[in-house]
Amino acid sequence: MFSLDCLLQASKEYLDLVVAQGRRWQSTLKREHDERLALQSMVEHLAKQHSSLEHQARSLVNQPDGAGNTSGVSVPKHSISGE
Repeated sequence: MFSLDCLLQASKEYLDLVVAQGRRWQSTLKREHDERLALQSMVEHLAKQHSSLEHQARSLVNQPDGAGNTSGVSVPKHSISGE
């Protein structure tokens, strides 16, 4: 039979293991949360940038010929609007 000391020692070792594993889980979850926030911020920034570039392209297409196209290259309307 197990003695009381053996049972107490096994319980202490189990508690230590569970506490250490809990810390690892907390660390992993915090890291993943921080990465998620960084990716979300990046996606929002890219969406704003895409929207701005799309708006600029549309405004160039909607201007009369030569009135905003300083590169000398004509931009066909279908290449911007996706039609």
